Amino acid sequence: MTNTGVRVATMHRVKGLDFDHVIIASMNKGEIPLTINTISDEPQIEAERIKKEKALVFVSATRAKKTLLITSCGEKSEFLVKPHQ
Repeated sequence: MTNTGVRVATMHRVKGLDFDHVIIASMNKGEIPLTINTISDEPQIEAERIKKEKALVFVSATRAKKTLLITSCGEKSEFLVKPHQ
């Protein structure tokens, strides 16, 4: 039996699942990585938090078997902006 339709899930819920098509919506600055009440004054803690957020995006993006669409509006997430050389 083939499942049809749209499944809406958080990035936390898709670990271990595969989909033909994945949309990661709103990869905006302040959303991914989340900055509300999460920034630590400790550089090591902040670096670990960013590492975990990057891993979460990676896992979500690699759930797509055929296509991946990432959307943003306004200012893009720092994860989407190419760092200056």
